[in-house]
Amino acid sequence: MRESRRQRRKAAMAPPRLASLALLALGLGPAAAELRRYKDWTFTQPLTVFYHYGGMYSHKDAPAQYPPGDGRSFIKYGRLEFSRKPNDEKCRAYKEPVNGTTAEVNYELQPCYDASRPARVEVAIVEQGHFHRLGKKVGNRIHYCCSEDAVRDGACSHTKLHQLIFDIEGEPTPRIKRSFVDVPAPNASDPASSASSHIWDSDGSIYNVYKTGFYNLFIAACDEGTGDLVINGYTEWMNPWGYLPAADWGKLPFYGSLALIYLFLGLSWCILMVTYVKDLLAIQSWISVVIFLAMVETAAQYFSYNNWNASGLRDSGGLIFALLVGVSKRSLSRVLVLMVSTGYGVVKPSLGSVLYKILVLGGLHFVFALTLSLMEESPKADASLGSSEWVWTTSLYVVTLLCSTIDTTFYMWIVQELSNTIGYLKKRRQEVKLKLFRRFRAVLILSAVFSIAWAITVLSLWPNSNEPWQHWKIKWALDAVWEVCYLVLCIAICFLWRPSVNMQRYAYSVQLGGSEDDDYDDDLDTGVGIEIEEKRRVIDDEDDEEYGGQMEVT
Repeated sequence: MRESRRQRRKAAMAPPRLASLALLALGLGPAAAELRRYKDWTFTQPLTVFYHYGGMYSHKDAPAQYPPGDGRSFIKYGRLEFSRKPNDEKCRAYKEPVNGTTAEVNYELQPCYDASRPARVEVAIVEQGHFHRLGKKVGNRIHYCCSEDAVRDGACSHTKLHQLIFDIEGEPTPRIKRSFVDVPAPNASDPASSASSHIWDSDGSIYNVYKTGFYNLFIAACDEGTGDLVINGYTEWMNPWGYLPAADWGKLPFYGSLALIYLFLGLSWCILMVTYVKDLLAIQSWISVVIFLAMVETAAQYFSYNNWNASGLRDSGGLIFALLVGVSKRSLSRVLVLMVSTGYGVVKPSLGSVLYKILVLGGLHFVFALTLSLMEESPKADASLGSSEWVWTTSLYVVTLLCSTIDTTFYMWIVQELSNTIGYLKKRRQEVKLKLFRRFRAVLILSAVFSIAWAITVLSLWPNSNEPWQHWKIKWALDAVWEVCYLVLCIAICFLWRPSVNMQRYAYSVQLGGSEDDDYDDDLDTGVGIEIEEKRRVIDDEDDEEYGGQMEVT
C-alpha cells in the first residue's frame, strides 16, 4: 500500500453532490451510523485496508436522547465473522514492488494463502483527527500495513508484523481501539468448503464514544498469506437517539413537522376547492396534485427515517417509494411553474402542442433526477485506502450535469414565457391579471436570489467539498433549507392561485383598456385586494348580480 498522502485522503473522500434550484449548490454524501452489514464481502488483494466512517455524538453533547439509543453512544464490531477461501487450482503469491518497480504478477489469478499458519486480521477505530497518523512515509513511499517489505524499509518493527502502522512517535498517544483475530486456513482437503471461520466474541469489541466527532472503522488484512478473506456479520453504530446517522439526526423531527405543515396546507386547499368547486381552473387541479405529492413524500420520509432509527437498517422499499414521490413532486413542480408562466388558466385556456413539449421535458427531468437520487441515497461500499473512485465519481458528475442542463432549460423557458405573458398583459392593459403575474414574478425572483445566496454560503462552508467530516453536524440543516424554500414557494403559488368566487369568469374575461392619455402606473397598488375603476370594468354591476356578485381577485 504505497500511495501519497494526497491519494490516501482522496480515497477517503465521499463523492460530491450537486443540487440545483436556481443554480448548483454543493452538498455531501451521506455519512453512516447504523447496522453496517457485510454479506460474503471479500478481500481479493493482499495488504488491503477498508474503512467505514460516520459522525458520532457523545451522550453529553447529543441534541436528543430517546429509544433505542437511550443516551448510549458506541461503535460495536463483535459480530463480524471472518473466513478464508481455499486455493483454486490457479493462484499467485503476493509480491511487493521491488526498488520502486512492480514485479511481474498475473493479477487475474487469486492470491495463494499460507496454509501453515493462521492469517491475522485487524479492526481499528480512529477519530478523524488522527486519520493522518495511519501509515508511515519512508522516502517517497507510504506503508499502511507492517509487511516484510515495510520492516525492511524501517517503517515498522518485526514485532508489529501484520498490523496497521500508526505513526505516533513524538506525539501524544491517541485513543485508538485495536482488535486482532487469527483466522485459520481453510481445509485444503475439502475444496468445496469455505472452511475455517472465526466469530468474534462481543467482549472488548465495543468502542464507547466519549467525545463527539467523526470516526473511522478500519478492517485490515495485513498478512500477505491471507488469500481470499470473506467477511460476514455487521458493525453497530449507535448514537444517543438510535441508529440514525448523526449527520441526518435532525431529518426525523424536520420531516415530521414538514408533514404536518403540508397536511394543514392540503386541508385548507381542499376546503377552498370544495367551496368554489364550480369556479375552478385547470391549473388549480395541477396545484392540488403537487400538494398531495408533497404530503405523501414528507410522510414517507418521516416514517423511513423513523424506521431507520429504530431498526438500524434503511428499508429499501420505503426509500425507493419516498424518492419516487419526491422526484415526481419536483418534476411536476417545474412543469407547473412553466405552465403558470405561459399564462395557462388565466390568459390561455389551452397550451396546445406546447403542453406536450413541457411534459417531455418534465419526463426527462424525472428520469435523470431519480437516477441521481438513487446514486446519492443508495448504501455505499466501504472505501479502500489507495483505491480510486473515479468511475463512481465520473458517473455521478455526468448524471448531475444532465440534471443541471434540464433545470437550466426549465429556468430559461420559464423566464422567457413569463416575460412574454407580462408583456402581453401590459400591451392589452389587463391590469388585474398583470398585477397577479408581477407578484408571481416577484416570488420567483426572491426564490432565485435566495437560492444563489444559499449556494454561495454552502460553497464557502465547504471549500473542499470532498471532505465529509467538515460541518457534518449541520449537514441535515443545510439540506433542509431547500425543502423550506420549496415550501414557501408552494404556499405563495397556492395563495396567488387560490380558488375564489367567479374565478372562471375572471380568467377568461378581457378587461377593456383605457385611453392612451390615461395615467397608468404598473407599480401602484401591489397589496392584496385589487379594486378596478368603474370605467375599466368589463362586467357592470348588473352582470355581477347575475353571476353571483363581484369577483374576488388578489
